[in-house]
Amino acid sequence: MRMLISTAAALVIAGSAGLAQQKAPAEAIAFAEQVASANAFQIQSSEFAQERGQSSEVKSFAAQIMTDHAKIGEDFKAVLQSANVSLPAPEQPDAKLRAEFSKLQKVQGSAFDRAYLSAQLDGHKEAVAILRKYAKSGRTPQLKEFAQRTLPTIEQHLSELTDLSNRAAAAGKAATGTGSRAIGPPEEQSNRDKKR
Repeated sequence: MRMLISTAAALVIAGSAGLAQQKAPAEAIAFAEQVASANAFQIQSSEFAQERGQSSEVKSFAAQIMTDHAKIGEDFKAVLQSANVSLPAPEQPDAKLRAEFSKLQKVQGSAFDRAYLSAQLDGHKEAVAILRKYAKSGRTPQLKEFAQRTLPTIEQHLSELTDLSNRAAAAGKAATGTGSRAIGPPEEQSNRDKKR
């Protein structure tokens, strides 16, 4: 009888431990949802930039983002599995990022390049903040290690984005000048010169 009670108690304890392992902490789930949303946005918006981007630099950067974030996504899935964290829905951008993507869909030409770079810049700033915070104070070891390991890549993207955005802004200002600062002769004078 004592053996039966001991066995039953052991099964209850084992079952409780199994439930504890299956239910991830809320902070881990919140972090996982943020990472999944951001990663999905980075990939989807970069795929779109491959189609609609005007600048070869923007297209090249978008290709690099797609490659890097696909690797991050695969690593992330493995980490989630090892930490017993499952996301309730497929990896999709959250409502805020879906709205940002919707804005990108409405823009064309060089304005698209600027909008894409701006969206990526904002997204990477936010991702760096999320990863830094979790790398420092996250409570799920596997996710904390993931944040520490992924942070340098996202910081590198942010650095590249800052540089690209600054160059794009400078090129836009130089190419479009206004008023008396416009580059080249006024259009009327230019047309007269052609007739001569």
